[in-house]
Amino acid sequence: MVVDTAFIGSPAATFQVQGASIPRDSAVLGIGVSARAGRALTVFADYDVRLNAADTAHAVTAGLRATW
Repeated sequence: MVVDTAFIGSPAATFQVQGASIPRDSAVLGIGVSARAGRALTVFADYDVRLNAADTAHAVTAGLRATW
């Protein structure tokens, strides 16, 4: 997959980004949770999986978000 893109500050200067091809028999699933841990802090955790006949890929992400 190829996507034509540009930055907001320079819309005339376009460039292409090529992503990974995903087989047609793929399923991409994910789930996430987040909880506030104060007025300005959020704790989060996400799980994603990509399944197809050739492979299975798992990703786990967790962290803290602070806003001010």
